[in-house]
Amino acid sequence: MIYLDIETSATKADHGMVVAIGLLKDENPEVKPAITQEDERKALEWMNSKIGDDTIVTWYGSEFDIPFLLTRAAFLNIDSQPLIEAPKLDLFKVCKGTFRLSSYSLRSVADFFGIHEKDRFTGKDVPTLFKLAEDGDEEAQKLVIRHCKSDLQLLKRVHEWVKPYIK
Repeated sequence: MIYLDIETSATKADHGMVVAIGLLKDENPEVKPAITQEDERKALEWMNSKIGDDTIVTWYGSEFDIPFLLTRAAFLNIDSQPLIEAPKLDLFKVCKGTFRLSSYSLRSVADFFGIHEKDRFTGKDVPTLFKLAEDGDEEAQKLVIRHCKSDLQLLKRVHEWVKPYIK
């Protein structure tokens, strides 16, 4: 299993870019930030080199992360085969199909399972932080990286809870 989370500058890949790609294979999340298209290219190539044969575990990844990454890879003319061929597990779909909750955001589901994170930011904050990082604000970029790492760790903890419900 390899956990994947991305942060983006917009919700549509033709209007934004990947700001950070985070992967968590064992205990320590790795995040590759991107401010320029060249940074984005390097982050996508780094991700391709790390995927291997592992199952990619995401939250809403089949609807957002994977299509966004594939779109950006196509735009930058980067090979998408490692991402396309890797087995995938979208925990959002597992939870939505298994549990009857009022909200299916990663944080809401984590709260339901008693997993509480202290991260004050959400993905909606990332475009603003990205603009600050573009203007040279190193602290803003650190916040994006910290948020991505936090989401990866939260994703892994939620996965532990829902494993018994996965076919």
